[in-house]
Amino acid sequence: FTGKAQFALGATIRTDHEGIISFGNNFKANQNFTCFSNTKILLGNNILIGWNVNIRDSDGHNILNINNNEILNPNKSIEIGNHVWIGSHVDILKGASINDNSIIGFKSLVTKKYTEKNVIIAGSPAKIIKTNINWEE
Repeated sequence: FTGKAQFALGATIRTDHEGIISFGNNFKANQNFTCFSNTKILLGNNILIGWNVNIRDSDGHNILNINNNEILNPNKSIEIGNHVWIGSHVDILKGASINDNSIIGFKSLVTKKYTEKNVIIAGSPAKIIKTNINWEE
């Protein structure tokens, strides 16, 4: 932890031997927050997370090419910027990135990188639905 973090009941934070989860200052997560890392998950300052949010940088199990045992679904790190509000029932999966001053809408599935700041991202799969926004707690 690099700063103050608050977790409601039911939080599950887990890493494997190589995984890193970094929480910025003023991190707040509501009930049933789950965060699993096998690589690196970076969470910025002033993050607000709703109920039943899941952040995972892996699929949980490897899928292998039967000819050479190559891993077909490699783990990928996640980065969430500063001042991000993540609504309830959101899944943020491997390789995702969310930039500063953004909102993730209720029941969204975030699976890619968003470089734009001040946006609302929503849907399944998620996409930018509004630009030039800011939010207050």
